[in-house]
Amino acid sequence: MFYNIHISGGFANIQREYEGKLDIDIQQKENLKKVLNNPNLVNENKNLTDAFVYDVKLNIDGKIYGATFNESTIPQEIVNLVDEIEKSTT
Repeated sequence: MFYNIHISGGFANIQREYEGKLDIDIQQKENLKKVLNNPNLVNENKNLTDAFVYDVKLNIDGKIYGATFNESTIPQEIVNLVDEIEKSTT
């Protein structure tokens, strides 16, 4: 899976961007596809002050999935993915 994740916002508006390739298992692929295709989670703007915004683009098996979340809408699957990527880049 290829990923491009841009995180912005917060009190200091520090920008972070992660881009690369990550091997994930079939179950994780299916879970990510499910949350990125859920219109009830995606692009909900609650006008949170100083909140982080996550712009997520994934290429899973040749198909592009993308969504934008904020701290109140980000699914745990995306949080786990970002954590996994951050751990692999340090």
